Amino acid sequence: MTRADIEDRERFLNARDTLRALLDNQIIPVINENDAVATSEIKVGDNDNLSALVAILVQAEQLYLLTDQQGLFDRDPRKHPDAKLIADVDKITDHIRAIAAEVAPR
Repeated sequence: MTRADIEDRERFLNARDTLRALLDNQIIPVINENDAVATSEIKVGDNDNLSALVAILVQAEQLYLLTDQQGLFDRDPRKHPDAKLIADVDKITDHIRAIAAEVAPR
C-alpha cells in the first residue's frame, strides 16, 4: 500500500472493501508498503504509520504495536538515556504529537 491508497477516495474504498472481505472470510491480510512504486511524495514512512492508517481504514477497535522498547517514551531512549516512560496515553495531545515527530524516521 501507499499513501495514495489512503488519500484517493476510490482507492481508499477499494482497499477498505478488499480488507473487509478478507477479514469477513477469516483471512488475515499481510500488508506492507509497496517500496517498488512508493516515491517520497506518496511513501507512508514505516510500518507503524502504515498499521495506524490501515486500522483507520478498517475501523479497527484496537491496534497493537509490537516493539523492542518498554513503551512510549517522552524522547527516543536510544539517543537519550534519561528518557522517561509515559505510563498511559488516553488522548493524542499536541505533546504526544511532538514526541512522535521527534522520533519518527526521516
